[in-house]
Amino acid sequence: KTPLAFYLSQRGFKVANYPLVPEEDVPKELFELDQGKCFALFISPERLQAIRVERMKQFNRTNTRYAAIDNIKKEVSWIKNFYLRQGWAMIDTTDAGVVETASRIIEILDRRKGDSLAASFVSEG
Repeated sequence: KTPLAFYLSQRGFKVANYPLVPEEDVPKELFELDQGKCFALFISPERLQAIRVERMKQFNRTNTRYAAIDNIKKEVSWIKNFYLRQGWAMIDTTDAGVVETASRIIEILDRRKGDSLAASFVSEG
């Protein structure tokens, strides 16, 4: 998420990156943004687990709830349902690189309003 935010900002976009966490209140400011400029990034539970397992290895931790596949599946399901309720464009980043994801976001913005110079996106943690 962060490399994508940097990439888009270097191209003139105003970008915010907010990680959604189930059972935590979503800040009201998120809903005050132009919802047509919000993008919902998601990743497959299996890929997210692999990332989290590697992250936890850096801290010499294994078998954490943070990296447990059952918890991740519930989290991804909650997030996708949240995105659907908001009506945000959903982009699967499981196998997509930064440039490819940025291109999809820019393409969607261009389709919606021509040359828009502002984008915000949220994603799971």
